[in-house]
Amino acid sequence: MGYRSQVCIGMNDNVFEALAAYVELSGNENLKELFRDADVNEYKDTNKIFWDSIKWYECYPEIELFNNFLSQLNDNTGEFGMVIVGESDDDVQREGDPCEYDIYVERNISW
Repeated sequence: MGYRSQVCIGMNDNVFEALAAYVELSGNENLKELFRDADVNEYKDTNKIFWDSIKWYECYPEIELFNNFLSQLNDNTGEFGMVIVGESDDDVQREGDPCEYDIYVERNISW
């Protein structure tokens, strides 16, 4: 069980290559597994990484390492964009510039 989220991160090719190297050099098997388990979409010079129904807890070492990498990037230069949608209706977090990578939240009523 636990609280689950959807997480999508967009980045340019240079940042994606740096992230892949960071993950490999980290020596953290859980971080490597996190990266392997992601759905990756590459289009032109843009990469999107997506996880569905993931426990994105900052206290998990692999999530902390991932966030440490993102914290090295400049939020204002469009190097990355991130959206995290939690289970609660009002739980949406944005970092960087998700619009630069066409990452946005849609609200729908299902019945």
